[in-house]
Amino acid sequence: MEITSLARVVVSFLIVIFFLLSSLYFIKKKSGFMVSESERLKVLDKILIDNQNKIILISIDTKEILIIISGTQIDHIELV
Repeated sequence: MEITSLARVVVSFLIVIFFLLSSLYFIKKKSGFMVSESERLKVLDKILIDNQNKIILISIDTKEILIIISGTQIDHIELV
């Protein structure tokens, strides 16, 4: 009888760990912290100013571009 209750505890623990890791993966993926596999396009930095405004620094090949996103407009500046 002890072995079956121990097995239930272990299986329950593994299920909880699985759901926890799955949740963390999807939260990480949704928030944009996943590492990109692209060689040409890389996000170098991202600053969230508020809910509607952010600044993103990207690299495309050898160029760096600063992208400014506001609630109604998107602008970019190519850096030398």
